[in-house]
Amino acid sequence: MKGLLLHCGAVGMQRHELATLPVPQPQGPRHAIRPFDEEVEQITDAVQNIGGVLKDEGFGVLFDGIMPRRFFGVMEIALPGADGEDYGLLVAMRGSYDQSISRMLGVGSRVFCCDNLSLSAEIKVATKQTLNISKRMPQLLANAVGRIPEVAQLQASRFARYKDQTLSKRQGDALLVELVRRGALNPSQLGVAIREWDAPSYAEHTELGWTVWRLHNAVTQAIKPANPERAAIPSMWDRTTVMTTALDQILPGHHDLRLAA
Repeated sequence: MKGLLLHCGAVGMQRHELATLPVPQPQGPRHAIRPFDEEVEQITDAVQNIGGVLKDEGFGVLFDGIMPRRFFGVMEIALPGADGEDYGLLVAMRGSYDQSISRMLGVGSRVFCCDNLSLSAEIKVATKQTLNISKRMPQLLANAVGRIPEVAQLQASRFARYKDQTLSKRQGDALLVELVRRGALNPSQLGVAIREWDAPSYAEHTELGWTVWRLHNAVTQAIKPANPERAAIPSMWDRTTVMTTALDQILPGHHDLRLAA
């Protein structure tokens, strides 16, 4: 998948290759191993159950010797009637066999013109790999995926507001510094974000003038690595979640940009 961000050192894989991976032994009496490919298939089934269509996908696995250790994946999906004229909806997943990270699912977007990715925290499923995980996860995933249409509507509302909300040049500069302070950008990325804010690489980002949408794309362009195949999806996930929270907070009435509990 174009734009899939792997953990540094991970190996890109096709879906069918995940099923061929060796499965390590549990690390203790309460540790349960759940093959990565099972999760991919269950998420796919849940997406189809809500009428979603899988458009693209990519997966990466980090190995410890010959044994798989961590797993990362991104699926791009389309929903019936969803308004995505300049961005698409993403479902991201991650997990581990070595208990270093819990199984998680997140939802985000992919801006088509520049292939920038961003993930927000409207849906997040996490569970430890303990006994009965195989019984817990299918329902947890189905419940999470079932809320994706809500997230799609929320994302459309969010981006519409980003496009309507104007900023002064100095307000944008100050927000970029604040995003460094919050950890969405690191100091080396700040220079790229400033350049993209001043003079975007893509004409589509300048059409509406100085807006939150322009700033959003400046930040995601700065976070995007020069070589997508060698980047870290957990870092992208965490950074863009922080960015989305910060940008939402400057919008009037931003509290309604959250899913109901």
